[in-house]
Amino acid sequence: MDSLLKRWGLQRYDVRPLTEGTNNTGYYVGDEFVLRIHRNAITPSYEHAVLRA
Repeated sequence: MDSLLKRWGLQRYDVRPLTEGTNNTGYYVGDEFVLRIHRNAITPSYEHAVLRA
């Protein structure tokens, strides 16, 4: 998790669990960001397309 947050310069932020579902886990990063980690082999591109629409 630390190396992932470091890529965005967020390593000093507190990380708190948000949700855990079948396909992904969510975390609050500080009070401004949400990190979602997908746990399945399907890429999130379909979900991103739905969110853009």
